[in-house]
Amino acid sequence: MATLPTPEEAARFLLSQMVTGWSGRPGHVFNFRMINVFAMQNHSRFTGEEFTNGLKFAVENEWIEPTDSSATPSFKLTEKGYAEA
Repeated sequence: MATLPTPEEAARFLLSQMVTGWSGRPGHVFNFRMINVFAMQNHSRFTGEEFTNGLKFAVENEWIEPTDSSATPSFKLTEKGYAEA
């Protein structure tokens, strides 16, 4: 029986991309446009809402932090997030 992905699964998928796909390290900032393009490319695995819930989960668990370093919303990879990836 099929099950829907959890916010944690979406968050871990995104963390994996940040660390292995984009060679991110703690403190690296990813802008939302970059994350959004990645989400659209993987829409068959996660819906937009599931990715949004994954981002929220990652922020709540301090894996990423929202930043106001640019006009575009961005997220900084934390030490904790790097360790979880």
